[in-house]
Amino acid sequence: MPPQRTPLGPRIGPRLLNHELSPYKRGLAIGMHRGGVKNKQIQIDLDISESALRSTFSLEDICIDGYSQTYIGRKITYTPADEHNLIRHVIQACALPIKQDTIKSILKRYGIIN
Repeated sequence: MPPQRTPLGPRIGPRLLNHELSPYKRGLAIGMHRGGVKNKQIQIDLDISESALRSTFSLEDICIDGYSQTYIGRKITYTPADEHNLIRHVIQACALPIKQDTIKSILKRYGIIN
């Protein structure tokens, strides 16, 4: 029989790569850094990568209440006139009586968006 594990006991597994730190861990890292703990010791204690620790310290000033800011997406590379022309060409090529909104949603479903 396998050994019994307590229902709420900690699970030890592989650490996820490239995951964002929680605000709690981010605050712990910043507090330890301000307290004079060396970066290597912070990495070991909190089980975070060196790059995550460096970015936490470099972005500390722009974080609001420990939460990272969302990044602005890529700017649109086409004009509304270009979008209208594309939809017009799709309607003519398909020769189907389809509304523009339907075509937009179909193109979006297949990843043909900016």
